[in-house]
Parts: sequence; structure tokens; C-alpha cells
Amino acid sequence: MSNTAESVAKSVDLLARYSGITNKELADMLNVSESRMSLLMNGKAAFSIEQLFTLADYFEVTPSQLRDGFQLVPMAA
Repeated sequence: MSNTAESVAKSVDLLARYSGITNKELADMLNVSESRMSLLMNGKAAFSIEQLFTLADYFEVTPSQLRDGFQLVPMAA
């Protein structure tokens, strides 16, 4: 699969782990099977445009941030 699919998958995985949402919950949100969600999360299938916007809205980021990837940086105490 393309680097874009892998980048989106990494971004979604990072955000899901940070927010405590499971792959099952993501699958339910996107109305896909758990096996399809596994393909998406492994970068072996690409998220649709609609799915990207759904995820971006849920995680309060832009679709571009999901596509381009980013890292969470801890805030200083």
C-alpha cells in the first residue's frame, strides 16, 4: 500500500492509543468490520475520504494532519 495509507494508519493508531479508543470502537464508528479495520490500521488498505473526515472530526485534527503524520509532544510541567 502507499506511504499515505501507512502514514494515516500510524496517525490514527497514535491518536487512538492516546485517547484510549479500541480498534473495535473505531470499526464501529466507521461502520466497517474488525477485519477491515485491521487492514486499515496496518496500512494495507486506505481509509476513504469520508472515513478520514470522520476520524479527523473525532480526534479534533485536520485530515491533512492524519495524512502527513505528526507526533504527540509532552507538555512541560
